[in-house]
Amino acid sequence: MTDNNKVETTIQVNQKDLRTEYANIVFPNVTPEEVVLDFGLNTPALQKQNNSTQLVCNLHSRIVLTPQTAKRLAITLSQVIKNYEKQFGEIKINNQTKAENPEK
Repeated sequence: MTDNNKVETTIQVNQKDLRTEYANIVFPNVTPEEVVLDFGLNTPALQKQNNSTQLVCNLHSRIVLTPQTAKRLAITLSQVIKNYEKQFGEIKINNQTKAENPEK
């Protein structure tokens, strides 16, 4: 194909039905056909039952992706994190909750 035959493609983004949801926890699941991401809020409210403490997590959104779309998302998120850390510094992740380590 020569330069004279190039077709320009543009993407029009419609944000009319766009919703914003805040999530601080995600539960991923996979099948051979899809990747499922359940998002929710890990709230500081603790429930005590039978000598144990239970952290309450309310799920509110499920995103279902093809494996190919999930891989493109992973690549995009990786680049977003690299750019964020370059601009704002390293993101530190603390995998322990206060329920697991109450001294902190």
